Amino acid sequence: MFRRPSPAMTVAICALFLSLFTAGGVARTLISGSQIKSRTITGRNVKKDALGGVEIAESKLGAVPRAATADRLGGLRAADLLRADRVLSGTASSSAEDRLIVSDPATGLAVLTGPSSRLRLKNTGTTDSLEVHGLGYFVAPNIYPISQTLAPGAVADLVFDATGFTYAQLLVTRSGAASARLDVSCSLRFASNDDQAISCLGVR
Repeated sequence: MFRRPSPAMTVAICALFLSLFTAGGVARTLISGSQIKSRTITGRNVKKDALGGVEIAESKLGAVPRAATADRLGGLRAADLLRADRVLSGTASSSAEDRLIVSDPATGLAVLTGPSSRLRLKNTGTTDSLEVHGLGYFVAPNIYPISQTLAPGAVADLVFDATGFTYAQLLVTRSGAASARLDVSCSLRFASNDDQAISCLGVR
């Protein structure tokens, strides 16, 4: 004779079947990487913001298209840029003689103010001579060639005109064991008759 199960038995049987099916479903979803075929997981199957630096090998990522030139400045590579320690600049009043404008330890050249708004060059080195070549300008078309050899410790005032100069472009070369070169551009700025300044820019 069939006997109807008690309510407690009914609940127990339901709980048993539920646990079996749930465990089976979980077991079917827990898979290892070896069970996944290569190139089958798409971005749509990955939860948004679920992957971070730990899961991603950043070294294998390519450059972001918009950041392809992020390591450049105006399209120039770092190797194409001039380091700040290779640029010299300075300004001094032309009314005071023997004022230092720029000094370059690599070549040993010192550019100072000379008499009557002229340029004074000094070789501060003790072993090598300096070769100085270039052009000086006073008032167009007055162009003066410059060619000087400065022995160690020597000083030379560049005479372009009786009243000075307006612009000069020089190439200074130091020979010997520690050879070096320096490109120098100098200009005389007329602020007023009593206020004039000589500015120079040197690039190694």
